[in-house]
Amino acid sequence: MKGAEFKAIRECLGLTQDEMAEVLCLSGKRVVSNIECDVRKPSKLTAVIMMYLDRLPRLRSKEFQKHLKALNEEYDKPARRKPNG
Repeated sequence: MKGAEFKAIRECLGLTQDEMAEVLCLSGKRVVSNIECDVRKPSKLTAVIMMYLDRLPRLRSKEFQKHLKALNEEYDKPARRKPNG
């Protein structure tokens, strides 16, 4: 996936670089910027998710983005230990 295509999809989704990084669980805006400027290539998984988001109807795309964000937040929570016994 070329940077221009990545950027076009992001803009079509109405997301900032920061928001796109959050949805894709990337480390930040700089990664998105580097992909869009062709400094680096997105991972295969990132490219597939972008293509998927682009092909979904916009309402479904927004729902999918919310699910990705929620899973990202859940993943970042400290693991809860099960009580012994």
